[in-house]
This record gives sequence, C-alpha cells and structure tokens, in this order.
Amino acid sequence: MEGAPQATGLQTLTQFLPLIVIVIVMFYMMNASSRKEKKKKEELMNNLKKNDRIQTIGGIIGTVEEILPTEVKITIDPQTKTTMTFAKSSISNILAAS
Repeated sequence: MEGAPQATGLQTLTQFLPLIVIVIVMFYMMNASSRKEKKKKEELMNNLKKNDRIQTIGGIIGTVEEILPTEVKITIDPQTKTTMTFAKSSISNILAAS
C-alpha cells in the first residue's frame, strides 16, 4: 500500500493519550485513598489512652491498661483480671474514650 499515509510519532501518542490519562488518574485515586486511611490509623494511635475501650481487628473488645511503643496491654475480663497484649496495629477502633 504505497498510497497509505504513515502514522507519525505524535499521532500515535495522541491516540494513546486518553488511556495514559486514565491510568494516571487511577493511580492517583488509589494512592489518595491509602494515604487517607493511613492518616486515620495514625490519628487513632495518637489518641489512644489508658482506660479507653477498644476493639481489635479480630473482634476482641477490652480496656487499655498499658500502652507500650509497639504493643498495647488490654483487660478482657475485669472480674478475672484477664489481660492480653496486642500489637498496636491490631487495634481497629476506639469504642469509648476515657
């Protein structure tokens, strides 16, 4: 086909430009969501205090007894004084602040 025009580099780029823009927007949205969630988790850890009622990612509910740099000691049953130690990252929610 001698008479068929050849696509230049600029024409090829213009054809793929919408796809490139969509991919860039998708990456931005995914990163924005994870940054927002990370900020929320960090705020939760900073607000954690002794005697707060918390829930772990495993569904265990207890009261904070001691806060260590990477761990939290919680009382599960006050009558029997049952305590457990969890990684701070396993805390999913503060149910009632002290």
